[in-house]
Amino acid sequence: MRAMRRFGPLVVACGLLAGCADWIDEDMNAVYEPADAPAVTEETRELHSSLFVADLHADTMLWDRDLLERADFGHVDLPRLVEGNVALQVFAVVTKTPKKEEAPADAELVNPKASKCIAPDNLNEVGWLQVAQMRPLDTWFSLHDRAFYQIDRLKGFIDRSQKRHEANAKAPYLMLVRDVGDLQELIAKRQNGEPVVGALLAVEGAHWIGGDGMPVEKGVRELFDAGVRMVAPTHRFNNALGASSEGCDQRAGLTDDGRTFLEAAEGRGMVIDLAHATDRGISQGTADRSGPVVVSHTGVRSRCDQAQHAGDCVYERNLRRDEIQDVARTGGVVAIGYWPQAAGRGMESVAATFHAAYKALSAPDFVDEMRRQEPDYDPLDHIALGSDFDGAVKTPFDVAGLQTLTAALRQFPTPEGVPAFDDEALRRIYGRNVCKILAAQLPADGSDTPENTCSNL
Repeated sequence: MRAMRRFGPLVVACGLLAGCADWIDEDMNAVYEPADAPAVTEETRELHSSLFVADLHADTMLWDRDLLERADFGHVDLPRLVEGNVALQVFAVVTKTPKKEEAPADAELVNPKASKCIAPDNLNEVGWLQVAQMRPLDTWFSLHDRAFYQIDRLKGFIDRSQKRHEANAKAPYLMLVRDVGDLQELIAKRQNGEPVVGALLAVEGAHWIGGDGMPVEKGVRELFDAGVRMVAPTHRFNNALGASSEGCDQRAGLTDDGRTFLEAAEGRGMVIDLAHATDRGISQGTADRSGPVVVSHTGVRSRCDQAQHAGDCVYERNLRRDEIQDVARTGGVVAIGYWPQAAGRGMESVAATFHAAYKALSAPDFVDEMRRQEPDYDPLDHIALGSDFDGAVKTPFDVAGLQTLTAALRQFPTPEGVPAFDDEALRRIYGRNVCKILAAQLPADGSDTPENTCSNL
């Protein structure tokens, strides 16, 4: 989720007038019309309808839309998830996004051209949003309570959708995915033709845990018990768990509490997300992991020098080649986003970002290294979808328009050394890779057979 520019002043100007929060939502989560949108052929539609589509990041719970009703703004709701053929959507909980301001003299920034960073004491735009939305008073002041309000809100939508489905078998519904058994049930129901979309809970920045806040083990246990199955220790500023890629000390990494947090979360069967970690934090976070690590929504830093991307790219927010490779070494995935700061503007630029990730994963020296340990290593097994929908970003399509991405990845030319993404490649990128990670990492009881969970996708 990027900076909500003008967010704080807008809320102050609007006060608590009805519709202010919706106006901010509509302005921040817009869909722009790409000039190079490819035609979606009938063949592409048929392929897309056969895919198990999994998206690793949406911030929809931050906003006041009814998830079960189709909205005419924003990016995600249940009707549009169904229209986009999404099988599994990760819903992230966001609690604090301070404004990016001029960096202090002692700031450590990795981009020599950058002059701004995000300090924890800067204006918290999400805090103002709670006021504009008239959410419960405890969410105005407590990051913990703000997080659990969003968690409960998603569960409320799930419960309502299931009651609707009980009354009308054609009505689409959501189900919470907490373990391998749930994942297998989701796959079986979809293959049986049921209109179900899986929902997985994630936390984007556990700011109230560690340091002088909640003890790490207690905080992780509470998140797990609430159904959270993906955790990012940091978001857009440094906290007690580690440094952020957009914070003011971008040379730092994980703290001792941050390392304990990752170990505790991984040990409980939660997926580690390093989307907002610094370069050092990614190096630390991918080292000595027993399970796969993901970067849930990102771009590729080498693309920042490309003409399509240079004006929008947030250099420090996107991954270096060696970081993409570090994630793959854990068996994890890098999930590519569609917003300009990660992928540039236009569908060709978005497709080129997927190609750049593949190029990093297919570097000859890296392939040789991986195949010495894993003879079947394939770069395609480590790329996924990470939209950042509803993350105060502008995208070239909403979730209902995912077929546009499918068409772009099938049709746009690839650079030298990158093969065209055929149907099998798209099956992996769109969902099989994520399914395999969840099957490997989520809790499983003795009756589950995780290794077979994703074989038919």
